[in-house]
Amino acid sequence: MALAMSFYDFLRLMRVNQWYKNLVIFLPLIFVGHFFNVVELLSILLGFLALCLISSVNYIINDFVDRKKDRLNPEKSAKPLVTGVVKGYQAVILLLFLFGSSLLLSAFLSTMFMFSVLALFLSSQLYSFFFKEEMFLDILFISVNFVIRAIAGTFIINVSISPWLVL
Repeated sequence: MALAMSFYDFLRLMRVNQWYKNLVIFLPLIFVGHFFNVVELLSILLGFLALCLISSVNYIINDFVDRKKDRLNPEKSAKPLVTGVVKGYQAVILLLFLFGSSLLLSAFLSTMFMFSVLALFLSSQLYSFFFKEEMFLDILFISVNFVIRAIAGTFIINVSISPWLVL
């Protein structure tokens, strides 16, 4: 039972429940009418996984940095790093593994896609460390991150970036 509980705690740390935000990577397939192209669909699925892994890296870094502050927040005090169910060193090992896996997978798909994954990582870090408390900039960074996710899909299936996609 303890092993299953630990696995669940690692999934909570990775915030798997937030991965749905990466579904916008499928939009280019819909826009160009290739949703039933099996090769492109599988490639986008792998891209979705790479985005999910880098998203988890961002969440883990944020939780690691905020863990002392989160102890004082009734809603955030149950997070795995705050409670100590997941140790700091375990979180660091996990985030390094996820970061490496995401970059390897994204490089396999496309160099430009890998740059998109890195852009999402950097943008998310800028948001977390500098802009999440700044009015308007917080919304701007969140919006840009969704655009990065959507555009990333175009690099995998090698199609033009449509202004409609960006909108």
